[in-house]
Amino acid sequence: MKVFFDLNIIIDIIDTDRANNQKAVALMQNLMRNGTDIVISEDSISTLYYNLRHSKQKQLILLDFLEVITQKWQLASFGVETIKKAIKYSKNSNADLEDALQYFCADKEGCEVIYTCDKNFPKIAIAVKNYD
Repeated sequence: MKVFFDLNIIIDIIDTDRANNQKAVALMQNLMRNGTDIVISEDSISTLYYNLRHSKQKQLILLDFLEVITQKWQLASFGVETIKKAIKYSKNSNADLEDALQYFCADKEGCEVIYTCDKNFPKIAIAVKNYD
């Protein structure tokens, strides 16, 4: 099975101050233990670093985390076609472009499930789940 982690799931894993940190870590550990392929977009890396820029300690944790996941997870690029699909979807449904980019990236990579905490995340064909 192949699953996609939205940015908020990854932030929950890294940032121990967040309310869903333990749930996110447990989800990640369970999926990895079961041999599930985890996919994130390459775009998530720079966004994560930017979001954690105010804490040098969290940036260092992120860098260590990235060293590990770049060996164990799949990092997917958007590509022009994914970007075009996301733009079209966002214009037609008034959806958030960043969410649409993540959705169509997961679709391109053949993911069966997208994990996110975003209640407004696009629900098109791929199953969208949170920690429950």
